[in-house]
Amino acid sequence: MFSSEDGLPDRNIYPIYQDRADAIWIGTWNGGLVRFSHGKFITFSTADGLISNRIQSIGEDRDGVLWVATSPGLQRMLNGGSRPSTQGWTSYHRKKS
Repeated sequence: MFSSEDGLPDRNIYPIYQDRADAIWIGTWNGGLVRFSHGKFITFSTADGLISNRIQSIGEDRDGVLWVATSPGLQRMLNGGSRPSTQGWTSYHRKKS
């Protein structure tokens, strides 16, 4: 079992997804999205361009693009899991009026 000492930003996790490159993606309740690959955790948060740190669902399309669902909307990762800048995500959500 992994904990914050190992690199998980939140102990409350819900969706877990294994992509076609065998990386494990972990959605947390308040800590963002975590990629576990080759024994290392990489965390993606609002500081990296996510529209929310509360991840509800994770999936991959037929082209291998990672999609992440949050309460404010859906996001598509642009560069396959390396640490993206804020330009590394395309967001699909309704803007507040």
